[in-house]
Amino acid sequence: MLDTLLSVNKRLIINTDLDGVLSGLLLHSAFGCEIVGFSNSADCVWIDHSRIDSVNDAVYIDMFIADPTVPCIDQHIVAADYNHWQQLSANHLKINPNLMSRRVFLGSGSDA
Repeated sequence: MLDTLLSVNKRLIINTDLDGVLSGLLLHSAFGCEIVGFSNSADCVWIDHSRIDSVNDAVYIDMFIADPTVPCIDQHIVAADYNHWQQLSANHLKINPNLMSRRVFLGSGSDA
């Protein structure tokens, strides 16, 4: 899953906190990814315009991006309920262990 996503796009925008920076460095080392920007995950994204044209042209690391067309790898988002989990987990551009293990805020994570 991770190698498939990064085989399409190796340009990263990483969160400026410690786990974002460490994740970016790991992905750079292990997958040959290029760090092209940073975000404070609140209200700012800084990009290298010589590497990408738009904030939507990279994979976001350690941040959930709600736009379904923008790829991200994070561990923060937890689906509200089973229906929300189905919607989020169907998007191959979103990698998150909470989605892989059906972790939801309301309910058991199953439709039963």
